[in-house]
Amino acid sequence: MLDKENIEQRVYNLLCPMMDIRTRTTVAKLCAALHDLVQQYEYSELNVSLLTTYAQVSRKSFYQHFTNIDEFFQLINDLVVLGYDKFLNSIRPPYVYRKYYVAIFEYYYRLGPAFHKMFNDLSYQTPLYNMIEQTSNEMFDHFEFFDKKIRSANG
Repeated sequence: MLDKENIEQRVYNLLCPMMDIRTRTTVAKLCAALHDLVQQYEYSELNVSLLTTYAQVSRKSFYQHFTNIDEFFQLINDLVVLGYDKFLNSIRPPYVYRKYYVAIFEYYYRLGPAFHKMFNDLSYQTPLYNMIEQTSNEMFDHFEFFDKKIRSANG
């Protein structure tokens, strides 16, 4: 499973081309903290103070990058979708629909206990639905790719 250092490193690597080193480090710490906090708190209990204290990041640093916690959750959604896209790109021939349908469940399982709690805790319903909608849209983009591969193979 994922531990805090593993999460920080994965987030840091995903952000590498997009942000400077201090921003990547701050955001990676916040993401790792959120992973732990989601397992302990309901969605309504999460706030910037709790997140920044746990991440050992100043509130000022948080607000340099995000206007509120919802904007931070949007980044989490974007990172999940980015990771899911990389995961889908790792699927190798033979291309069969079953691999793509199973992929979304396998991917969320690999995300670890915080995401498992989000699936089982009604307080996380809204952010979870947003995340699933975005990853589903990504999957449909891959279905278009998949359909082209099948047509060219059956040519």
